[in-house]
Amino acid sequence: MRRLSAIFLMLCSALCSPVWSQHTIKGVVKNKETQPISGASIIIHLLQDTLNHKGCITDDNGQFIIEKIESGKYSVEISFLGYADYRQELVLDQSLDLGEIILAENNMILNEVVVAASMVKRFADKKEYKLTNIEKKQYSSALLALEHLPKIQVIDHNVNSVDGKAVKILINGIPSTPTDLSVISSENISKLDYYTQPPIQYSNMGLGAVINVITKEKHNGGSVGINTQNAVTTGFGNNAVNFKYNWGNSQLGVTYNINYRNYNKRILDEDISYAVEGTTYQKQKNGKKSPYAYEQQMAEISFNNSKSDNYIFSTKLSFNSLNRRRSSAQDIISTVNDRIFEKIGQSSDKDKYISPVLDMYFSKTFNAKHELTMNLVGTYYKSDYDYQYSELSDGLTDFETATDINLDKYSLIGEAIYNYNMKTAQLYVSSRYMHNNSTQQNLSSNNQTLTNEIYSYIGATGMLGKKINYSVSAGVNGNIFTTIDNKEYKFIYFRPQVKLGYFIDESSDLTFNYEVNTDNPAVSSLTYNPY
Repeated sequence: MRRLSAIFLMLCSALCSPVWSQHTIKGVVKNKETQPISGASIIIHLLQDTLNHKGCITDDNGQFIIEKIESGKYSVEISFLGYADYRQELVLDQSLDLGEIILAENNMILNEVVVAASMVKRFADKKEYKLTNIEKKQYSSALLALEHLPKIQVIDHNVNSVDGKAVKILINGIPSTPTDLSVISSENISKLDYYTQPPIQYSNMGLGAVINVITKEKHNGGSVGINTQNAVTTGFGNNAVNFKYNWGNSQLGVTYNINYRNYNKRILDEDISYAVEGTTYQKQKNGKKSPYAYEQQMAEISFNNSKSDNYIFSTKLSFNSLNRRRSSAQDIISTVNDRIFEKIGQSSDKDKYISPVLDMYFSKTFNAKHELTMNLVGTYYKSDYDYQYSELSDGLTDFETATDINLDKYSLIGEAIYNYNMKTAQLYVSSRYMHNNSTQQNLSSNNQTLTNEIYSYIGATGMLGKKINYSVSAGVNGNIFTTIDNKEYKFIYFRPQVKLGYFIDESSDLTFNYEVNTDNPAVSSLTYNPY
């Protein structure tokens, strides 16, 4: 439908005028069978000033209410996929009950297949997907519903793009995790905002995409969600339980998640070849069935308080842990300058960590055009890693090695974003600071590394007419890294980014993207050690 993109954009930003303060409009939206329509979009705006909007969506009973509206002449617009748009002009000088509003169906029936209006809307920086009721029933959770999006795959509670890059998850604009989505019913999804090119604030994170899951309005009362996957014969399980209780503008949530693996058929084959001072060494290692097991757990308590058209506050305390054990046995054929030896290889490694995290998020809207968002995250990470390997020849140890690493690490990340919303464009400026302190306990001295990083950027995104969208931004990344040898390194990156898109038709578009994104490899990407 023609106005759906504008309507759903305003559901997120909740645009309103500061001078509206007097009256209330309410009503009930139904279909021709007088059944309530849940999730229909309601928008009211002044006839003489269409930039001043106020909106909401209908609840499970089809009811809606919009408050704090000043006297004047207004247009009320109601829209829902598969139904014709409804529009009514009225003069408001007191609170008004519109009663029952019946939406007419707007479907084309071809060979008994219902074809509704487009389920995908395009904006300057994203695509908006709205699932039909039939599509929602295909997925057992909001997490699995992400597979509806192109180039997104969900495997074992992990969300990635098809090229293997990580995907940032937001729920109603708040940073979240796949576990949070796994206990939300797909029926509770209002829409999916899909950023195939991550916004500039995420450009230094190596992400493949950003997905913002917009849920339906919450109602007073409690709910329990359970998501369980278990395979008894192979020792496999992903289980999550979530409890939420809503009252007024507040919500309290408790989540517990455990993922485990336990099987005895892990096989590790290796081929090694190298030369030292003219001597050639080759090893062919044929693995035998060996045990592998781990338990990964997460417990979380969250609280959020929000007021439409005004603010969002969310805080979350979580505790994460991992306990993993694995070993391998191998038959080894070792060749040294064409001399052949037979050996037996044995290895075992154990690693575990605990990590509490405190995440605080606040967003405030001023006069519909100004928005300030702040996010503060504190993390502590303690890990222990123990690895042992030996090769035996004729029952005697021929070679052995061991690694033991104990690590304490904490980080603090603070971010502030300012947005200025105009009619066809959005300007934004932001800065993010990160402090990371890591201490390796098994070293006798000089065992600490420090990282201080600040990332600042400015940009604009919007539309040029109805066919072309754009996004232009520039960021500066400053990084100071101090090694365990007390050597200090300083890096400064300049990150320009230009995106252009041309809408060819309803289902096709042409995009151009240019960006400079320099990354230093992290230690964790260069070693098996959990560092």
